[in-house]
Amino acid sequence: MLSDFQSLVAKAVRDDSGLITAVDIDAAIALAVSRYSLDRPQYAVEDLEPTGLGELLLPETWEQGFSNIVSLEYPIGDFPARIVDPEAYAVYQRPVDAVLRLLFAPTDAVRATFSKAHVLSRETGLAQTDGTTSTIVLSAAASVVNDFYTGLTVVIDDGMGIGQSGLITGYDGLTQTATIATAWAVAPDATSHYYIDIMDTIPANNREALTCWAAAYCLDQLAAFAAGVTESTIQAGQVQRGSQTRDYAARANALRTRYILELGIDEKRSVAAGVVVNLDLKNSRGQDRFTHPNRFR
Repeated sequence: MLSDFQSLVAKAVRDDSGLITAVDIDAAIALAVSRYSLDRPQYAVEDLEPTGLGELLLPETWEQGFSNIVSLEYPIGDFPARIVDPEAYAVYQRPVDAVLRLLFAPTDAVRATFSKAHVLSRETGLAQTDGTTSTIVLSAAASVVNDFYTGLTVVIDDGMGIGQSGLITGYDGLTQTATIATAWAVAPDATSHYYIDIMDTIPANNREALTCWAAAYCLDQLAAFAAGVTESTIQAGQVQRGSQTRDYAARANALRTRYILELGIDEKRSVAAGVVVNLDLKNSRGQDRFTHPNRFR
């Protein structure tokens, strides 16, 4: 959960100066999740119903700007699975949405495997009113779905009862009241600010790698700060700051190297900022590429 990563990153950075704030750590974790999602995206599978026009609506959980089709299976259920040739489909962007266009017209559902970004999400809020020794009334913005938070942990991080946490064993969406497993030592009230870590999709075996990348961002900030401080009257101080800058930068580089090694990433790989496409090239069958037929150019 997010709280685990906050603790792990803080320990990896070891910022005795106090320059790196909790907000900085959260921002670094968010950036690390974005990077990790590109390197090791999560995958989802959905069955898509045909529209009858040689098109499929994209999956409901498709993330525009991130998701990519990994494979299409059609027909579904054959063994071995019959995977559609990647050149027989493409995501087509329309003015208001996007669809999956096919070179064939399926009569049954098509099974799509696609990529998604990872998620580390947290919900925060201020209790609406006084709770009891075994409940807390969440904010008005909390879910109205029964048991939405059941099995999650609520932590009071400010106000009455600060520092307490409890496992939610039941949730009433109508009253937005969460019941906890073990009684509060101090019952929360309307001053109690809380958070609940909602979702964490980072696999256990990659948590160290993500921690390394997030900590590297924080060390970059410390290196930039040390390099930017000027004090013209104390030469020894200038030497010390130069040493700090090099130390922070070296630690950041070492952590990024650990991330790369943990995930088995090719250090020499590069991602092109853009590519030039020759639309006059034929596909593997010697035909026009169907999204840009020669007769329309």
